[in-house]
Amino acid sequence: MNIYQIKKQVLKLTFSKSTNDLQKNRPELVIGKDLRCNESWIDIYNTLKLVEDFSQDQEGKNIQENYQFKDLDFHSSLEDLVHNMGGLNQFMNDLDQSFEQIEAKTKISDEEIFVEE
Repeated sequence: MNIYQIKKQVLKLTFSKSTNDLQKNRPELVIGKDLRCNESWIDIYNTLKLVEDFSQDQEGKNIQENYQFKDLDFHSSLEDLVHNMGGLNQFMNDLDQSFEQIEAKTKISDEEIFVEE
C-alpha cells in the first residue's frame, strides 16, 4: 500500500474529509505527530488497525454470548445446528439495522475525502 492509499484509508477509518478534520475530530491520534511525515501516517494507520482488530475480537466474543451460539463439531446434533441458525438469523437482522444506522451517521463518499500529497 502506498502512502496515498494509507492516508486515504486513515481518513476513511476516522470519518474525516481532510487532514484538518482528522486533527479536529481525532486529536488523540495526531498528538505529537508531524502529518507532513509519511511515518506519522503509517503509525496512525497501524494504531487504527490494532484497535479495529481488538474490537473485532471482542465483538466476536460478544456475538457468541449474546446470540447463544453453540460450538459445533462433527458429533453435534441437528437441534444444535437449528439453534445456531435461529441465532444467526437474529444476528443478521441486528447487523442490517446497525449498518443502516452507521450509514446514516457517516455519509462520507470517496469523492469527499481530500488527501494532501
